[in-house]
Amino acid sequence: MGYVEVDARGRRRRSENSDKILGYFSRTEPSPGDSLYLTIDIDLSQTANQSMKSHEFNGTVIALDPRTGEILAMVNQPSYDPGKISGREVDPVIWSRLQNNHDRPMRNRAIQDIYMPGSTFKTIVGIAALGEGIAKKNKGMECHGFIKNGTHKLNCWKTHGWTDFIKAIRESCNVYFSQLGAELGIDTIARYARLFGFGSPTGVLPSGEQKGVIPDSEWKQKTLKQEWMPGETLSAAIGQGYVTITPIQLVNAYATIATEGVRYKPFLIRRIEKPNGEVVKEFKPEKQSEIKLDPDVWKTVKEGLFQVVNQPGGTASVSGRSKKTIISGKTGTAQVRGFSDISKIKNCMALPVQQRHHGWFVGYAPRENPEIAVVALAENSCHGSSAAPIVRDVIEAYFDKVNLEKGIPVQEESSKTTTGTNKKGYQMPFQEMDE
Repeated sequence: MGYVEVDARGRRRRSENSDKILGYFSRTEPSPGDSLYLTIDIDLSQTANQSMKSHEFNGTVIALDPRTGEILAMVNQPSYDPGKISGREVDPVIWSRLQNNHDRPMRNRAIQDIYMPGSTFKTIVGIAALGEGIAKKNKGMECHGFIKNGTHKLNCWKTHGWTDFIKAIRESCNVYFSQLGAELGIDTIARYARLFGFGSPTGVLPSGEQKGVIPDSEWKQKTLKQEWMPGETLSAAIGQGYVTITPIQLVNAYATIATEGVRYKPFLIRRIEKPNGEVVKEFKPEKQSEIKLDPDVWKTVKEGLFQVVNQPGGTASVSGRSKKTIISGKTGTAQVRGFSDISKIKNCMALPVQQRHHGWFVGYAPRENPEIAVVALAENSCHGSSAAPIVRDVIEAYFDKVNLEKGIPVQEESSKTTTGTNKKGYQMPFQEMDE
């Protein structure tokens, strides 16, 4: 290891004295440090990265084991080679390009960026309504395509007609969940959301993680010095308005649904070892909480998530369905423009890229005893169904690997027949209608 004299910008000091041309003043031979063993699966990470690139989306993908909290993949797109900026002498051209890139390749979107959860938040509102006895599996209402609360009007993405709980999840009805939200009230919604870890850092890394916002009446009074308005609950109940989350929070919340209430702390490091093999520290699964609800609540919600992907009319019934395993999950759209503004524009893809909504898909597999939960955020993709094929790719790669380890031949899929459009407007093998 060499010690060099550098200036404030990390450049080696130059000297007229030729023996000091590189600025060395002492040198120590390198010695091995401790080894870090991660939970990351390189194969799943590569699959996630390749899938994001093939669909030409920026965003993030996170996969974790809901039974332990182990993170199996955490991929950001675009990314960069950290080796090029990890030394003391950083190429100023490379650094400038990374710093000024409007796609923000140096951001860890998984934990550092916050987004509206959109319709992925409806599942949490649904659980709250079932838990409080406001909603019933077979209790429904009529969706006329909009809902009003005083002067506040919120549109649905289509007119659903008679809608019960399962259909509302499957087809992502704004009217149904806004009505549930109005009956629950913002404070009850916030209480349930926090049970799933929203509004707080997960603790996956010691620093840099955002906590997002789960608003309630006290939050608005303290932050904005204003009273909470009933109409604002309609937007909050469908994951809009003031509600913001991180991707790591969302996948961990759905992992908690997969385990029917057991929430683990996500972690990246399995153990630390000295060069001689001595274990310095070993990290074990850490249960953060357990949400106690009637088993019928979990059963009903999970049936809805199953139908999103596996039944006709589900918002990911084409783009997310797998021939290799049974995936359950939820689509969502995170607003970039105002909902009333975007509703006037029939073709989101006709908008400039930066004005298009972000697409979410979060899910787990298999249907019974889930082993993996995955979230994909596809920025400026317009629809949650755009993100579903990415999640499907990662989940299928996981089970291909598991089966290979068991000696089961990898099942080849037939060619995809669905079509759609990526963020640049090219035809791509995915997508269907979504909220």
